[in-house]
Amino acid sequence: MKKSEKTNYSFFTIINLTAVLMAVLCLILLMMLSFYLKKSAGDRFYAKLDNTIENNDRHLWQEYLNVDHLLVDLPYYSADFSEIIQAEPFDEEQVGSIVRLQRLLQGIKPGIDCVDGLFIYFSGSDRFLSATEDQNKAKLCNSIRDTIRERMQGKETLLDQVTNGWEFGFIEDEPCVMNMISHNDSVLIGSFSLMDTVMEKRMLSVHEDYQYYLLEENGSVIWQSGSLPYPDPSMLTEELCEITCDGERYCAYLTDMDYSGIQILCLFPVMDDAIDMKPIYLLSTVILSVFFLFTGLIWMLFRQLLIRPFVEMEQVNQKIMQVEGVPELTFPRVKCREIDQSMRTVEYLCRISLEMQKNYYVEKQTRTKVELDKYKTQVAPHFLVNCLYALQNLADSGYAESEVFSMLISTLSEHLRYTLSDQEEVSLREELYYVENYLKLTQARFPLCLDYEIEADEEAKRATVFTLMVLMFTENSIKYNMVMGNKMKVTITCARITEENRTFLTVTHRDSGKGYPEEVLEKLKRREPIEDHRGNHIGLLNVIRRLELMYPESEIRFYSDSGAVVELKMPYLRMEEKAYDEFTGCG
Repeated sequence: MKKSEKTNYSFFTIINLTAVLMAVLCLILLMMLSFYLKKSAGDRFYAKLDNTIENNDRHLWQEYLNVDHLLVDLPYYSADFSEIIQAEPFDEEQVGSIVRLQRLLQGIKPGIDCVDGLFIYFSGSDRFLSATEDQNKAKLCNSIRDTIRERMQGKETLLDQVTNGWEFGFIEDEPCVMNMISHNDSVLIGSFSLMDTVMEKRMLSVHEDYQYYLLEENGSVIWQSGSLPYPDPSMLTEELCEITCDGERYCAYLTDMDYSGIQILCLFPVMDDAIDMKPIYLLSTVILSVFFLFTGLIWMLFRQLLIRPFVEMEQVNQKIMQVEGVPELTFPRVKCREIDQSMRTVEYLCRISLEMQKNYYVEKQTRTKVELDKYKTQVAPHFLVNCLYALQNLADSGYAESEVFSMLISTLSEHLRYTLSDQEEVSLREELYYVENYLKLTQARFPLCLDYEIEADEEAKRATVFTLMVLMFTENSIKYNMVMGNKMKVTITCARITEENRTFLTVTHRDSGKGYPEEVLEKLKRREPIEDHRGNHIGLLNVIRRLELMYPESEIRFYSDSGAVVELKMPYLRMEEKAYDEFTGCG
């Protein structure tokens, strides 16, 4: 035991010693660099400054020319452009074209960072598409849209709003330059750049702390970005000069913006030193060589005391993830006292945690199965009561001996076998078969009062669903929306879709009845019981609850749109071939 204590080292002692040595080394490095930078002061910075800004301006102007070409050629990048031009306002068939064109704009925007937004306005269909980087710039696009629409209402045409190249203006009190062109006299294509973006491009690699003024041709200030007072114009003797403003020395740069029709005066603090990087590289090489040599020695020590234990812990973690159940865990002994104690604690916690996790999943599986069985036992008697009620009405009407009554009895018995079976999951084809049987049964009960249409592709029919999922929606529509003397239509559409490399089953159940009352929609949204003069409506709530238990990633939505509509999206699980083929003849 005493021998083990002599060979153990404190982790914190090693870290503290390393921190002190690194701090001393960094202090020496900073002092040397500071001394050199002060000694290397010169005027070369000013000699390069004018050339840098000029190159930045030339490059920015070329980027704006490229944007101009892009705006002109944009209608030829996508065939959807002409389809949207020919579309009428609120034409839902053009949604796909609009989405694709919107994606095209969003794909183009990151490649042209000299502008803050792109937009297209279609006067025929009153469509406005835009692409920006953030919400604030999106609001500016919305302001442009509103301005265009107001001008169109004021009897202006698109040609009246076309700019003569890049023009200066304000959008919601934000200074910017904007360019708008027309295409086929029915489309306005444009882009805009905030002046902050323009100045950021012009002052690239010059100075980060600057303030600028926007001036008219007569020298009056239109707008300024900071709080510094506007300097005396008599001090601006050259395009690039040094002035004193508010008691501080600044470098002033005055130039015309040919593509905006204004002047820009930019002020930034004077830099007294121009750094020659070659000696710094040499000095840095020497310092870094010493640093790496020292770091190599520390690394060898850390590898034995810290890295090796953590590598071995990672191997144990991999074993835990790969082996089912609770594996036999063996953590190695290490010389670092704190890590060794931590590994013993982790070893103990891993065993306890994995055992508790195993017990938790077993308990959760049991609890979920019990809850699903409870909801299914609620649904089946609910459906049986509704069917018996229908048969009672038919018998009271004097049709107990008719073929219709016999057909209803046969159909009911077939449905009872289905609803009272032990099956938890069936194929969508089987579920739709019994839904259609129920609709036929209802047509026999109420002649000339019901039409229905069921559409589902073959892949959708192979999906796995739980029993009575769609049937409960159909029963609810018949019970609460069918009115004697009024013809109602039930439409069921099922499809398999792919989103973000995942496959889903979508089911849309729609009827042409009176729709859901607002209070019913609110209670369905809150998953609360729905009551009326006939008692609780457990059918829809049970379907929702079973859906949430069996498919946690599913989505269900109820709303009214010329009738009651249910939209359901759930993960697509393909029914096994054997189970699917057993019911193929019924579909």
